[in-house]
Amino acid sequence: NEYGLTGTRYELYTESEDVKIIQQRLMDLDYMENDETTTLYGPMTSLAMQYFQRKHGLTEDGVAGEETLKVLFSDDAKVYTVSEGASGPDVESIQERLQSLGYDVEVTGYFGSDTTKAVGYFQRMNGLTDDGCVGSDTREWLYSDEAEPSFEYWEKNEDNDDDDDDR
Repeated sequence: NEYGLTGTRYELYTESEDVKIIQQRLMDLDYMENDETTTLYGPMTSLAMQYFQRKHGLTEDGVAGEETLKVLFSDDAKVYTVSEGASGPDVESIQERLQSLGYDVEVTGYFGSDTTKAVGYFQRMNGLTDDGCVGSDTREWLYSDEAEPSFEYWEKNEDNDDDDDDR
C-alpha cells in the first residue's frame, strides 16, 4: 500500500517489519517515546495507537486497521496532546505527577476542568504556554527534574522544615 506496509491490520503481538514503520510514525507524532523501533506490536505500541485514535475520534481499540492507518500516515495526523474530555492511563499519570508536585488535582484518569486548571497553573509556574493542554513540551517538562512545584507545595514544606532558620 501507499505507506510502504505489506499488511492492512496490525494488532497486539503482531510480528512484522511493518511495525517499525508504524512505531516510527507514532514516535514522530509524540505518541511514543523516541526509542529503537521493533518488529513486535506490543502493549506500548497498542496503547500509543489508542491515544492516537482518541485524538482523532477513531475507535480506541489499539488496532492499526485500514481507517487508523489512513489517518496515521496522512498529512492531517495530529501530534500527541491530551486535554479536557480525555481519559486514560496517560491522564492518570499526569494527574499523579501534578499531585506529587503539590498541584490541586484528584487522580481520576479523566481530564476534567480541575485537571485543566492544574495543568495551566503548572505551565505558568514553569514558564510554558498556559493552554491547559499537555503536549510534548509540557509532558517533557512535567516529568523532568526541573519541574517547578506549586506555591502551595513550597508553603506546606516550609512549615515542616525547621532546619533553615539560620539562613
